[in-house]
Amino acid sequence: MNGNSLRKGWCPGALRPMETGDGLLVRVRPSGGIVSSAAARVLADCADSYGNGLLDLSNRANIQIRGVSGDSFPMLIERLQSAGLVDDSEVTESVRNIMMAPLGGVDPTALIDPRGLVSELEHRLKNFVHAFDIPSKFGFSIDDSGVFSLWSQGADIRLEAVSDGGTGEPAIALGINGSERIVVVPLETAVEVAIRFVDAFLLLSLKCGEPIRRMAQLVGHLGDEAIFEEAGFALERLRPHVARTTPVKLGFQACGGTKYLALGVPFGRLTSRMMRILAGLADMNGSGELRMTPWRSVLLPGIAAGANDRVLAQLGEEFIVDADDPLLRVASCPGSPACKNGSTRTQEDARALALLAKNLTMSGTGLHVSGCRKGCARAASSDVTLVGRDGRYDVVLSGRAGDDPSQYGLTFEQVREYLGNVNAAMDGACEKVAL
Repeated sequence: MNGNSLRKGWCPGALRPMETGDGLLVRVRPSGGIVSSAAARVLADCADSYGNGLLDLSNRANIQIRGVSGDSFPMLIERLQSAGLVDDSEVTESVRNIMMAPLGGVDPTALIDPRGLVSELEHRLKNFVHAFDIPSKFGFSIDDSGVFSLWSQGADIRLEAVSDGGTGEPAIALGINGSERIVVVPLETAVEVAIRFVDAFLLLSLKCGEPIRRMAQLVGHLGDEAIFEEAGFALERLRPHVARTTPVKLGFQACGGTKYLALGVPFGRLTSRMMRILAGLADMNGSGELRMTPWRSVLLPGIAAGANDRVLAQLGEEFIVDADDPLLRVASCPGSPACKNGSTRTQEDARALALLAKNLTMSGTGLHVSGCRKGCARAASSDVTLVGRDGRYDVVLSGRAGDDPSQYGLTFEQVREYLGNVNAAMDGACEKVAL
């Protein structure tokens, strides 16, 4: 571990961990979000042997091992590298931020098998001459146009399979975060074009008067037309994109002829025991694979309803298996003491407020409990966001953790009362509408 490995404020990796309140945070980036059952057991063993037994599932479908000490870090990396879970180079690891459609390669409704594009893009990034200049949070998504859409996940460069209007063959709609426009390119040139957009980002970022870390930030400075033009695409070749929305349905699901089990992970927090349970299910009843999603859930291909119904009931003690579970309406970061920036026990408080959160919205996240103004657990707006500060909470309505609060310094009990009043006001408004 070199002298820069503990630098704060960046996007952590395995070879460049981040120091947190409970030790080092070591992020593993499985290629395409696919983890074999054997690799899952390795991760569980590593969490027990070198960390505190906890793993986090990130909103980029990565897995984070928590509580690693400086002394155990070298042994952890050696174990992960021997299992093929970590790159040899810090630079390679930092740029390999690629989200793939969670059922990629086994979704019969998809237009393409995206695994080939993932491999090709990883190879190009590994050998990219300016890889060191790519910001650590800069990322890609590869969407097969199947059952799950990744377009809304905030990737800097997005690739989505579409049907070519002229030939009917699969092509790629390529877009950038911060723009609603796309350019359609042949499937075989998609990765090359994506690299051209990386080049355009790096070149145009130099023209701005401040450090540019994300594509949306560059679009805000220069506009999307300048970026498309620098990548070699004139305005007349661009067209608007209609984003699909496909939320994850939990429990036993079917996609064409493919059966799978979808399990929610409360706040993205896995114990080593939970990881071993997933590995055992994948081996006994499934394909031997765990598919990580950016929605803090895990898909197990090959597991069907019927004989496994009893298993689902048992899993409900640790995983989220019911689409009506109130925990699905609340997002939370680790908070104190796991995070040095947090002063409140966010996940404990989020669980206690989950029923109130459920009443805030019919679907999606109604409540975001954040340990600080960074809002790591959720970048999007929520109906109510609680922002920890000095052991209390500020309240942001219809906004993000970094927005200006409407209430300051509430204790947990005051927050509970406040949310109860919000729910009562909403119920009263609904009654008036009904009348």
